[in-house]
Amino acid sequence: MNTQLSTLTTSTKNPGYLLVELMIALVAIALCSVMAAYLQVHITQLHKQAEQYLKAVNIANTIFEETMFGQTLFGKASIKNNGLYDDTYTIETTQSKVDKNIPYTQIAVTISWKTLRGADKKITIHGGKVDHESV
Repeated sequence: MNTQLSTLTTSTKNPGYLLVELMIALVAIALCSVMAAYLQVHITQLHKQAEQYLKAVNIANTIFEETMFGQTLFGKASIKNNGLYDDTYTIETTQSKVDKNIPYTQIAVTISWKTLRGADKKITIHGGKVDHESV
């Protein structure tokens, strides 16, 4: 009975079949590795882009609040020292009266920057304040 079992398991019906299976497995592993590497690079780029947007919104919000309250809460030098602001961001602040008879001033803070791929991005925060001095 042992002799019959050993002859069944050692038959060489398909020589080289294991080599083909091994090559297919290696190609599949290589493709999965390339896809994982591409995904990692893409996720890293998305993270950097999100970080740029977050910094721009924080800078715009800080400048907007400083303009709203008419005082320097942190100041540009303080923002630079905290690592929030760097020279890649351009800040534009505009204030305009709606009407000289209405004690309201519109404020717009625009932050622009270049992305890692060189594209120009821009965000603008709009708001306003009531001029209490003229009320």
